[in-house]
Amino acid sequence: QMVGTKRWKKHIDRGDEPEFIPDPSDKQPDDWEQGNPLFIQDLAQQKAPDGWDEEMDGQWEAPQKPNPDYKPWKPRMIPNPAFQPYRPPYLETFTAEVSEAAPWVVFGIIITATMNVLPLHLEERLTQLSG
Repeated sequence: QMVGTKRWKKHIDRGDEPEFIPDPSDKQPDDWEQGNPLFIQDLAQQKAPDGWDEEMDGQWEAPQKPNPDYKPWKPRMIPNPAFQPYRPPYLETFTAEVSEAAPWVVFGIIITATMNVLPLHLEERLTQLSG
């Protein structure tokens, strides 16, 4: 099973567009297949087998085998303008609550830090005054 298949299946099930699409303006070069064929002649079987009769069997053609160097042409992928990333509904609520609470959290940190540092300064001042 491919990695991310379930995630991709969710995209399809929700009807969302894929994030990247093939570039419609990207065309396969005319000379792509030249020097890069899908099948090549099997050089080990260039000669006709023993008992091959050209009059009865026709002209011998060596069998083809898959080309190990074959690389299929793939169009360039571009970002899909119709793509909308999936955001779970709870994420909107969570983001709103965090942004609402953030100033209070910062305020609380400042107050806590001040309360931890303030007694040190008061003790120094009291020692100076009594000393």
